[in-house]
Amino acid sequence: MGRTIVCAGFVPNVRRGFLSTLRSLPIVRDYVREKMDNIALDVERSLNKCYADCRFILELPEKRWTPEAILEEMDRNDGLCPVKWKKGVVSGAIYTEHDSRLEAMMISVYERHLRSNPLHSDVFVGVRKMEAEVIRWCCNLFHGGPDSCGSMTSGGTESLILACKAHRDYGYFEKGIVYPEM
Repeated sequence: MGRTIVCAGFVPNVRRGFLSTLRSLPIVRDYVREKMDNIALDVERSLNKCYADCRFILELPEKRWTPEAILEEMDRNDGLCPVKWKKGVVSGAIYTEHDSRLEAMMISVYERHLRSNPLHSDVFVGVRKMEAEVIRWCCNLFHGGPDSCGSMTSGGTESLILACKAHRDYGYFEKGIVYPEM
């Protein structure tokens, strides 16, 4: 399919121009800036209040820490969390309730692969195989054909951004959408 140029249309262009002009007026620009600064300050305060009585290690220690000292520091840091995530599911962060058998299995898997690096698929061929299997499961789950493919991400934001990019590219190359909207 050939690429076509898509125009946003008269009304959206007029609206965009009007809003851009409105935002450039000093009184509006200053008002918006003040509101945004206040929001940023509120967010910063809410994120930092859990660190009120906390010491930060600002330089690399001169001597290496013992394993016990490292675990003690991890325990102190774990105690900072205001969200009681260990009691259950937290939307966008924790997806399963506490299950000791599942945790034991995950620890075992991690112990076996803690030194593997999927970026070196020529060295860690078992990891590459598992990655390919999971990708195929997902292709089948979404009714992809034999030529469908995918890739692994580190999760979270990277996954969302790459999904948006894939849809943007598909829209551009297959549908001729030059100015996609989210």
